[in-house]
Amino acid sequence: MAEANEEHREYLLTVQNQVVDVCEAILCGETSVLLGARTLSRLHYELFKQIDDDFVLFIGIDSETDNLPIGDERKYWNEKVLVEKDKEIAEYEARVGHEVFDACQKLINRFSSR
Repeated sequence: MAEANEEHREYLLTVQNQVVDVCEAILCGETSVLLGARTLSRLHYELFKQIDDDFVLFIGIDSETDNLPIGDERKYWNEKVLVEKDKEIAEYEARVGHEVFDACQKLINRFSSR
């Protein structure tokens, strides 16, 4: 039983490191705000059974923007529609960017073991 607990603890540490990596990628512009938020929302559910306050913003962004194409899914969208959706994405990211950067820094401070 102790071995299983240790494996689970190691897994959680790996996920926490992924959270830090995604946040750092958002902050330095390697990952878009929306793609990062979707990834952080998914990672949140790997870490917690209930919603954690530090992830509420990312879960909300994921929910509010699930109609916007990002990442690999863009290859399935019409080019003309993508132009309009890209405008929506840019406007949304501009509106939430400051909050996202602050929330990313908070998660880095919380989970960073570096």
